[in-house]
Amino acid sequence: MDFEAMNVSIGYIRNTTSLTPFAKSPRNHCLSMPEDFEFLYVLVPIFYIIIFIVGILGNMIIVIGLTCLLQSKSIANIYIVNLAIADLSFVATLPLWAVSMAAKYQWTFGSFMCKFCATMSSVNMYSSIFLLTCLSIDRYFGIVHPMKSLNWRTQAKAKIATFIVWISACATSFPTMYFRQTYYSKKHQIITCAMKYPKHGVFWPNFVDLMKNIFGFVIPFIVQGVCYCLIYKNMLASRKNRVKKSRSDKVLKVVLAMVFAFLVCWLPFQIASFLKVLIRMHWIRDCKAAEIINAVMPVTVCIAFSNSCVNPILYFFASKRFRNQLAIALRKALSQSYSTTRTR
Repeated sequence: MDFEAMNVSIGYIRNTTSLTPFAKSPRNHCLSMPEDFEFLYVLVPIFYIIIFIVGILGNMIIVIGLTCLLQSKSIANIYIVNLAIADLSFVATLPLWAVSMAAKYQWTFGSFMCKFCATMSSVNMYSSIFLLTCLSIDRYFGIVHPMKSLNWRTQAKAKIATFIVWISACATSFPTMYFRQTYYSKKHQIITCAMKYPKHGVFWPNFVDLMKNIFGFVIPFIVQGVCYCLIYKNMLASRKNRVKKSRSDKVLKVVLAMVFAFLVCWLPFQIASFLKVLIRMHWIRDCKAAEIINAVMPVTVCIAFSNSCVNPILYFFASKRFRNQLAIALRKALSQSYSTTRTR
């Protein structure tokens, strides 16, 4: 998840080295936060804290449950555990961003934490969509080509795939790590954590936003769409094997639910990021439209961040086996603690 959009009014407007066309003209007020939306400085931090609490608890349950409680380790679970780890590492940074947002983007946690937290948000966004794509591809081969794919659909190769995913997510997040920094805004007299691009030109901000659109959304969803279309076609053609594939169908429903949740949560943010590119390119010139895009950006980011606490909820309610294993483990833990206190 990329925080450069969250503080768009800082990164692209308050920065005197901003690259936006508006910053070079008398119309730079078009990109400031309208007074009608000042309530976002209170509302958004509250949502961040809620996402933090639910995300920490939910993803910890998924990681502990799938690594310690379930005896059989499936390929899908390897991807889901890594997805939960990505969400867990990201939501841990949300309290810092909540404080910054409540202080109207003032950053008090130092330069290192600025780069680290922003990089974690970007790594989370890319790793999440890449892992969901891996899950979709795995479901395609597991359902459409179950026998042919037995030799290479192994846990060892799934772990290699997740390693490649993490490396790719870090590589695509490098521009965020490089350009994100703390600096003093003379106009607003605060130290902020934002993207600070080179002077003159709009190449780098457009490059970063379009990379998020293309590699962090469009291409992965094209791959996933092809996979699920082929799976659906196969299911229609093989109704005789319906009972035999019931377990695969259950896993497929969980994966589809996660993909759908990612689409719903991230689509508004991706659209807003693309509209930012159009503003910089002067394809959107209406001042009111620019103000609205700038005002709703924190809302779209908030919706996107909620995806980090939606996945564990989906998995918990979609997987009956996981719920049963968790209930058994909790009963054992409670009985052990009760017996320990009685012996004392």
